[in-house]
Amino acid sequence: MNTIDLEIDLLRCFVAVAECKSFTGAGVRLHRTQSAISVRIQRLEQLLGHRLLDRTSRSVEVTPHGEKLQFYARRLLSLNDETVSALCWPELSGNLRIGVAEYLTPHRLPMIVAELRESHPRILLEIKLALSGELLSALDEGLLDVVIAKRDIQRSGGDPLFREQLHWVSSRTATEMASGRPLQLCLHPAPCAYRTAAISSLKDCGREWVEALSATSIYGIQLAVESGLGISVLGTSAITSNMTVIDNLAGLPPLQEIEIAIYGSTSENKHLIAPFIKQLRHECVMPSQ
Repeated sequence: MNTIDLEIDLLRCFVAVAECKSFTGAGVRLHRTQSAISVRIQRLEQLLGHRLLDRTSRSVEVTPHGEKLQFYARRLLSLNDETVSALCWPELSGNLRIGVAEYLTPHRLPMIVAELRESHPRILLEIKLALSGELLSALDEGLLDVVIAKRDIQRSGGDPLFREQLHWVSSRTATEMASGRPLQLCLHPAPCAYRTAAISSLKDCGREWVEALSATSIYGIQLAVESGLGISVLGTSAITSNMTVIDNLAGLPPLQEIEIAIYGSTSENKHLIAPFIKQLRHECVMPSQ
C-alpha cells in the first residue's frame, strides 16, 4: 500500500470548513479566498479517495468519512501547533486582557485557564466574563485586548472561530409541559442574542410565553433551569449535566446556530492568544459534560 502524506495546510483548511460549516467562513478564519479553500478541500478528497463534505447552496455538512477525518485532523493539528510553539516560541510571555462571552463553556473555563497557565506560565492572563455587548464596548474603550463573543453582523473586524448550535433546555427532572399554558422562560435581559432567538422563534410559531426569570449571569440562568423554574435557550457548551435538551418537544420551534468570532486579534498579540483559542475551540466544539 502506498504511503499518503497529509499536508497540515490541507487538514487545517478542512477543519476550518467543518467547524464554520462554510467555505467563506473558513476563508475568513484562515485569511484565504473561498476558491483557495475549495482547491485544498478537493486536493484532500483526492488524496484520501473519499468525499469529505456535502455541499449545498445553503450549508456544508461533514460526511461520515469527514467526521472520521475531523477527529484525527484535530489531533494532528494540535500536535503540529504544539511542536511549532515549543520550538519557535518556547518562552511565550506577555500580558493579555481577554473578554469571553460567559455563555461559552462557562463550567469549563476555569480548567481551560488553569491548563494554559500550566503550559505557558509566563503569559499573564486577565479574563473578563460578560455579555457580548459589554465586552465589545470595553474593547472599543481600550480596556480589553481581545474579545471572543457572538459575531455581530453590524460590526466589522471579527474573525470567525467556530459555530455553535442553540438548544431548548430544561431541568432533567422537569415533566412534560402543558400544551395550553404559556412557556416559562429564563432569559438574559435585552440586548441578548439568545433572548432574541428564543422570543423570535416563539413569536413566529405563535407560542405564548412569560418571562419567569431574568438574569444577567449565565450561572443564574443555569441555576434557574436546573431547579425547574423554567426553560431557556443555551449553546451546546453551556448545557450542564443537570439539564436535558428538549428540542424535539412538541410546540418548540427549531433554533439556529450562532457564529463565535474573535475581535481585536493583531499580529502583535496573535501568538499569545493562540493557545487560549485552541483550548476554547476544543471545549466548545467538543464540550465535556
